[in-house]
Amino acid sequence: MDEYSDLRQKERRVAVVIAIFLVPLVAAFAIHLLSRKTRSPTGSILVVTSGTKQGTPNASAAPAVPAEQVEQRLTAAQATTGGDVEVSLAWNSLSDLDIGLREPSGFFITARNRKSPSGGKQDVDANPTLVTAEGEARADAGHPPGAENLVPVPEALVDMDEQLPRHIRKLLALYGSSDLVEARFTRRPVEHIYFADAPSGKYTVYAQCYSWREPNDTPLPFTIQVRSRGKVMYEWTGKLGPASYAVNGTGPIQACQFVIR
Repeated sequence: MDEYSDLRQKERRVAVVIAIFLVPLVAAFAIHLLSRKTRSPTGSILVVTSGTKQGTPNASAAPAVPAEQVEQRLTAAQATTGGDVEVSLAWNSLSDLDIGLREPSGFFITARNRKSPSGGKQDVDANPTLVTAEGEARADAGHPPGAENLVPVPEALVDMDEQLPRHIRKLLALYGSSDLVEARFTRRPVEHIYFADAPSGKYTVYAQCYSWREPNDTPLPFTIQVRSRGKVMYEWTGKLGPASYAVNGTGPIQACQFVIR
């Protein structure tokens, strides 16, 4: 009986030790599952505040590019869709508009800084600005390239990207990195930033006119779209130009903010 009692006591000690380690693990796993469950396609994770000091975006106005056209353009550009969070910028012109996203960590995602440590990435760029070697050096140093260093877009490249070999399209992403955003020259442009699993916190979306290619000075309408798990959650429309970063040093405007809880 003594040996049996001693064995039972050892078994109880082992059970207690296992419980001490397993219970926290099980609890943490349960919390993780519950947290993931809240990230549903209903979009309840997104709390949005819009507006800028310039007042250009207008959430109540009709979008410059309807949602179904944004979807079509993302498909044509082979964007990675269906993520926790996606942000798109669409317009109807050869002008070079750019999207930017500041994530909760403070990292600013752009075509030049396309991947963030938390997993966000810009996977679609459109109508990049072609510049001379001097213009590229100025851009690398953080300065506007200057009007004298801008190179016109060859008409042969416009809306022809689907017919070009993939390695040629890679060369059109002129951002000095081995891990480039594939650039597209088109009159039906879209840009896209994607998170498969977005971290909690506040996100700020920016839009910028990098270079102006219009025949007049009429500001250019654009649409910004926020999606979650394939569902459009919010849209903003605004206008940019004719002032641009490449010539005037004009910075981006804040289009909207959203929070993931």
